[in-house]
Amino acid sequence: MATETFTVLIVDDSSTMRTLIAHTLAKAGFGTLEASDGATALEFLSRETVDLVTLDVEMPGIDGFETCRRIRAAPRITQLPVVMITALGGLDEIREGFRAGVTEYILKPFAAQALIAAVSRYVPSDSGPAQGNVTAITPHSNEASLIRSGVEMARLTPKIYADVAEYLKSGGPCEVVIMGLEEIAEGTGVLASVMEKAGYDTPLIVMSDGSDPQAVVSAYLRGATDHLIKPFDSRILGAKIQALARSRRYHSLVEENRIQKGRIELFRELHIALTHHMNNILAAFLMNVRHIEKNSGAQGLDASFRNVDRALAQMEKVLDSLRETAEKETIDLEKYVADIRMLKIDR
Repeated sequence: MATETFTVLIVDDSSTMRTLIAHTLAKAGFGTLEASDGATALEFLSRETVDLVTLDVEMPGIDGFETCRRIRAAPRITQLPVVMITALGGLDEIREGFRAGVTEYILKPFAAQALIAAVSRYVPSDSGPAQGNVTAITPHSNEASLIRSGVEMARLTPKIYADVAEYLKSGGPCEVVIMGLEEIAEGTGVLASVMEKAGYDTPLIVMSDGSDPQAVVSAYLRGATDHLIKPFDSRILGAKIQALARSRRYHSLVEENRIQKGRIELFRELHIALTHHMNNILAAFLMNVRHIEKNSGAQGLDASFRNVDRALAQMEKVLDSLRETAEKETIDLEKYVADIRMLKIDR
């Protein structure tokens, strides 16, 4: 299957947003269809086949959450991947989205590559490189074959290494790590080295024959996320990988949202502090205008105006710097600095 035969149904009440998403996906080679609301999308899905749906949350009639719930309740399309694309980034909204059954959650405004990566994760592996990989460390070829099958079922790319040394030499970050209990038992530094390479928040699945429960408990205490008893069904492994990868993306999104809110709050506090400082400068000046004019004349008044203008210019430089930082962090500061600009003295 080529990407152009992978069809995405874009559901959003904004024609501008539908066009933006369609243009982004089309440039990446995906086919697209559009629906302006949840009811239209559900009616279309009842008779046509697509490979993935993107959903807005706030739409007239049936909102995105309810549309997703109805997709999950319909047997024919219950497994359909659903990518939520919305400006609602609160923790409650994110939780509701995942409870409704969304497989990905993207916040507006979004980066084109983030959207393409999210959609590409659900393209069957024979249609191009998957976005995201799973690291497996095992010296056993039959085990590697089962792992490869399970990873591909989860629509990710398997990266198989014969031992820890090979992974540490040529591996990298990944969505999930899979390794045997015997590899972990080689020493406490082994697991730490693997997780440093993969990413400390990466889920870890430990495989064993189940004969040593105490060793399994020890693995959990040292950071394992899940346990797989050998011999295992590749379908079970695929389901575990998919659940862990989804959970990781959910927690990453929650953390990103928390950090973003912290940044916005910081900028608000800086704005309040700057406003207060500038108001003090102006208040002190205006309260003493008559005194300055009386004792120093027009020349003294002009000098005072110049001092105030210099102070305002310095503050504006700080605000410009804040704006540059805010733009890098995708934070809109305009509403916080508009009233500062109005404080300039009209002479």
